[in-house]
Amino acid sequence: MADTNKLTFLGIEGDPITAYAKNGMVLSFASLTTGVRADFKALIESIMDNFNSGWASEQPYGKSDPIRHFSSTQRTMQITWSCHAANEEEAADNMRRISALAQMQYPVYENRGYAGPTPPGTWNEVGAALKAMGSRNASNSQAQRRWCIAAPPLIAVKFANLIQSTVPSSDLPEGAYPDNGTVSKRLYGEQKIEGLICAFDSLQINPRIEVGFFEAPAGVLYPKAYDLSCMMTVLHQVSPNIHVDPLTGEFEKAFGDIYGVGFSNPDGFGRDILTDVLKKE
Repeated sequence: MADTNKLTFLGIEGDPITAYAKNGMVLSFASLTTGVRADFKALIESIMDNFNSGWASEQPYGKSDPIRHFSSTQRTMQITWSCHAANEEEAADNMRRISALAQMQYPVYENRGYAGPTPPGTWNEVGAALKAMGSRNASNSQAQRRWCIAAPPLIAVKFANLIQSTVPSSDLPEGAYPDNGTVSKRLYGEQKIEGLICAFDSLQINPRIEVGFFEAPAGVLYPKAYDLSCMMTVLHQVSPNIHVDPLTGEFEKAFGDIYGVGFSNPDGFGRDILTDVLKKE
């Protein structure tokens, strides 16, 4: 008989929500630089997908309407979801995932203060050894740490077909960032980025105090439930609507298939590409 209290990667075994997540309903965040991930069962309450176009305005004399000069279109998203725990073990796991997501909000640093050869061991080990020998270099090794920002906190976000990459990596134009080799190194062997590359504007973590906590030894509290939300700006890997043939109207070859179900025909009627795919299989 299966252990219904066993904690799996996506939650408690036997929980209907866990089964739902195993079918792909997972809200996933992955650092584009370090590969650290935070996956949540998709208890999503709202998704706001905003497309904001920028126009410069010039008002000519004697005209009712201004002259508008197009600048760019920016896509932003806001996601609100909840996170629940059935027992203390799952509550601790949820807190670790949330901590990982919070850590992703900060840039990656590297030490650029030491110009000499890399000493054996970690900086703490070297400093401790020098201090034990009574050497003044112990303070010098500490002073040689010059932490500088090495990479910004860019995050790949994925949820089913509603939040996904708008172009397969195989179709990326030459010189596009990041290439397949970089993706494989940073995201633990994955050959392409499935999600959207985003710059987070904010992350809100709200433990539900009224629901209560699981109390662990040493005064550690694990909230039983959280409300979480984030706002982010999507960074396009390619510009949507390029590679469109205006003569034949082959829109399915265009970049920018936002939700992964293709485009409507020029005559205005929709076309279900999923049916076509199933027919080919």
